[in-house]
Amino acid sequence: MGELHIGRQGLARGYLHKPALTAERFIPNPFDLAFGARMYRTGDLAKYRDDGSIDFLGRSDRQFNLRGFRIEAGEVEAAINSLPLVAESAVELDYRGPETRLVAYVACKRSSAEYRDIQESARREHFGGWREFYEQSCATSVEDDRWNLTGWVSTFTGHGQLPVAISAMRCHGTSTRHYCGK
Repeated sequence: MGELHIGRQGLARGYLHKPALTAERFIPNPFDLAFGARMYRTGDLAKYRDDGSIDFLGRSDRQFNLRGFRIEAGEVEAAINSLPLVAESAVELDYRGPETRLVAYVACKRSSAEYRDIQESARREHFGGWREFYEQSCATSVEDDRWNLTGWVSTFTGHGQLPVAISAMRCHGTSTRHYCGK
């Protein structure tokens, strides 16, 4: 197992306007006798299989490829860690579910009074809005649980009032004899 290097004719000469990174990643190619031949250090860990094919084993650094974008975990963590209430963070790829996601795990500075004040303020602001929305839109009692239109907004009128009576909606919305009063 080792770091995968690539090299041949057509390999880029380096990174534009980044001589230090070019020197680190584009190294002399000991297998090519041509003057100035280079190899590129990919940062990928790999190994040869018995049949000569190569197995990709991961990265030697903490760089992720997510939906075609290269993401440096350390840069994301540094941005999160710069927030005043964050003690430290860790960023990983989450492969559970239908799509791979970038997730961050955060440890907050719990000992400061400022944290508690900001946390309580955020809780009131965020959850208070949801509570108000729920109480206005969803917490109403419903006559018939089988036909609950709570929170429904009409594309015809632009608000929650139905353009036709609920009994007519029931009749049009379902084919059962029970709802149409037959």
